[in-house]
Amino acid sequence: MAAREKVADKNVATTELAAVLGISARRVQQLAQDGILDTVERGKFELGAAVQAYIRFLGRDAMTEEDKKLESAKRKAEATLKLCQPRRWIHWTVCGAFRPTR
Repeated sequence: MAAREKVADKNVATTELAAVLGISARRVQQLAQDGILDTVERGKFELGAAVQAYIRFLGRDAMTEEDKKLESAKRKAEATLKLCQPRRWIHWTVCGAFRPTR
């Protein structure tokens, strides 16, 4: 009986990898150009290594819920500050009331 190649070790084309990852073939090419995905030869990828590299790439940019809440609060505070500065107003209560400076 012939030795069977493992699915993870199989070399696949750009379009096949794109279908597996659920992204476009162009995005696969961009990820390869950025060094995220390694090619075996021109337009060919090792399936297992490419999937693992893509998962690491996605996890790198993932934010936790707490991070998202902090980022949202930061954006709101910066927007309030920008709104108040041109009018030279000072925020004097937590509830959002403003009074002009002298």
